[in-house]
Amino acid sequence: MLIFNYKFGDSEQEDKILTTIGKPYKFLQRVKMGGSGSERMPIVGASFEILNYIEQFNATAYANFEIRPSGVLIIIAQNTRRIAWAIPYHYLSVFKSQSLNLHAEGSFVKLEMKSKRQMFVMNKLLESKNKHLKSLEDFLNHNENFTA
Repeated sequence: MLIFNYKFGDSEQEDKILTTIGKPYKFLQRVKMGGSGSERMPIVGASFEILNYIEQFNATAYANFEIRPSGVLIIIAQNTRRIAWAIPYHYLSVFKSQSLNLHAEGSFVKLEMKSKRQMFVMNKLLESKNKHLKSLEDFLNHNENFTA
């Protein structure tokens, strides 16, 4: 599981993110998609691993996510701290109830959703995940006689 205190511009962290979920979409791709990132959403619940990073302060924590070709990057912000959680699509589970629940490898974060834009971006996330997993399945089916 790739969760860490995030420092913008840290090349070692960026390399880990790139290896895990790929590069951000280019500008024209983001425009064609209708955007690749969410608005800031309040965190209304989280697993123990996530809470360890954010419960050190009494301030409300917020999160937004960025859709990438092979996964999603969740940035959790509280005061001046940033926590990054890179989740490959094959580990990601998404549930929509009263909140948007993002789960991976036993950890989760629950985000409050209020706007139509947030719902739109969540649907884009699901489309991107399904597209990625379909291409992976097609690749494996095409190369089923491949041995490592």
